[in-house]
Amino acid sequence: MSRDPRFDRFLCQESVWTSVELLSRGRALPAPLTVEWHLTSACNQRCPRCVSRDLLNGPSFSRERARALAREMSDLGVRAVVLSGGGEPLCHSGVAEVAAHLARNDVLLGVVTNGLLLGRHEAVLAESCRFVRLSIDAATGVISGTIVKDASQGGPESDGVYQVTVTALDRPAEPVDTVMLS
Repeated sequence: MSRDPRFDRFLCQESVWTSVELLSRGRALPAPLTVEWHLTSACNQRCPRCVSRDLLNGPSFSRERARALAREMSDLGVRAVVLSGGGEPLCHSGVAEVAAHLARNDVLLGVVTNGLLLGRHEAVLAESCRFVRLSIDAATGVISGTIVKDASQGGPESDGVYQVTVTALDRPAEPVDTVMLS
């Protein structure tokens, strides 16, 4: 299969192109290119429109199993991992070890977070992540926070989940901008 210049630059990366060629010949890949990993169902928020609400604070990977899975993914040649969904990935007790292992083994890492624990994990995220994406459920707290009065840690009179997330970004002691740059 010859390389078509109309493909975007991502597809023309050697590792991706090799995978495309294997798939076009009906052969299986040795590992997924990217894994979206729901590391935990634990969450430190109660967002009123959370799609995972019924699953929150249920089973999660143990710290040992999370480390083992990170090793398996890097050993198999997974190119990228996104820690997201199902709960707040930064609530998992092994997230720093997982992130450090993946980064040491050249696995690109991204994290989708509500932002409340960025300060606690700032160093490892800045060193390990290609991106940190903040999940904000609405443009204003009025849309998100008034649906359920006690939706945020701020209580019934607060501006809701959005306000809590914005507060996490505004703390001068936690320079989130350095985490978000790739």
